[in-house]
Amino acid sequence: MDVDAELLAVLAECGREERHVLLVLARRLLAGQHAYGRLDLAHDARDFRRERAEELADALCYGAFAEVAATLAVKPENVMKSNALKGARRP
Repeated sequence: MDVDAELLAVLAECGREERHVLLVLARRLLAGQHAYGRLDLAHDARDFRRERAEELADALCYGAFAEVAATLAVKPENVMKSNALKGARRP
């Protein structure tokens, strides 16, 4: 079975919410394709293990930031005002 037929067969077995998850991942792949070109693992010199470790560390930080902000009841509009007063570029 070729990859296209196999993918369609797998999709047919997935529920609606599983397909939503796959859609999010597919959109991320397309965003990467637009930024870097089509995936070509045979010629891509990036260190995917290192990049994965960095991205996972970032995700853990973002999750912790969100938890702390929720605990402190930090509102995004207050953060933007505070950053504007400090001359920060990011909200």
